[in-house]
Amino acid sequence: MRAMAHDPAVLVLVARRLVDHHPTCGPLWTMCARAMTSADPAASLGDSARAAVRDGAEARADALIEEREDARPAVLVAQACAVGNDGSLAIVEPKGLRRAARARTEGRDTWLVVPAGACVPRPMWDEMLRRATGAEVLAVADIDLVVRTSGEWPAAAWRAEPECPPCPGLLAGGAR
Repeated sequence: MRAMAHDPAVLVLVARRLVDHHPTCGPLWTMCARAMTSADPAASLGDSARAAVRDGAEARADALIEEREDARPAVLVAQACAVGNDGSLAIVEPKGLRRAARARTEGRDTWLVVPAGACVPRPMWDEMLRRATGAEVLAVADIDLVVRTSGEWPAAAWRAEPECPPCPGLLAGGAR
């Protein structure tokens, strides 16, 4: 995609195809939106790629479990693919919804790991849900702890901020 950054028309085409093929991947939507709205798409793509590689949310969750040695059997970790609706809903990996529900009935804590770029603005979230029929959407209210590279929060206290600008060009019927 970075090789296409010099040609805005091709960049838009490539970005749309990527999100069409990966409708629930928040970090990919964020990368595409940043590139399409940036004055320097190539630099934006490089920044997004570096952030994704350096993201340590999963490692942070593992370290927290290690710190709480007795927590290993009591904790279920779900990976967020995307977070929207102001942070109240998350698209989770396949079977994540069932596993989280089972953990709650067993009295286990459920942690949501949110990678860099997963939090998208409302219009993009709505479009993701429209495209991703059958996506597993988990209410963050059903989560005990949200874990990101920058820290962890009780879910009730966490507020997601979009990590990219809204990008009408990625939306159905958007600027083409």
